[in-house]
Amino acid sequence: MLVELDERNVLAARAAAERAGLPGVQAIAGDAADATHYLPAVPADLVLLCGILGNLTLPGVARLVEHCTQLCNTGGSVVWTRHREQPDPVPWICDRFDESGFERAYLSDPAADHGVGRHRFLKDPQPLPPGTSLFTFVGHDRLINGAAPWWT
Repeated sequence: MLVELDERNVLAARAAAERAGLPGVQAIAGDAADATHYLPAVPADLVLLCGILGNLTLPGVARLVEHCTQLCNTGGSVVWTRHREQPDPVPWICDRFDESGFERAYLSDPAADHGVGRHRFLKDPQPLPPGTSLFTFVGHDRLINGAAPWWT
């Protein structure tokens, strides 16, 4: 399931899923932070957090990682991406997953300009209340320009 505000991306995702013969992949136009969209699909065996972590403050990242305990099935995986600008937040992100009951299954080489991680959930999933806000999107441009420091 993809939840995306931009209708063009939703249409492109639907077309790509159809071309790939993946009828179970859903693309929904809406606010990806609203947990209500995910209720029919959780707990999931695979949760993708690609392109989001670099648009959140560190407390926002920690909050989203904690919500992964509500999104992910026992034994399921979270795959995430985050660029590696200095100071590199990737080790800190890994620590948040560790503290939330996940085990690291993969982490890309630190020399790469981006981090890719996969963490497996070892606990029982927690309930996901409807209407929960999973994150507050700040935007990478605002974070790097100091309008909203990523570490606060």
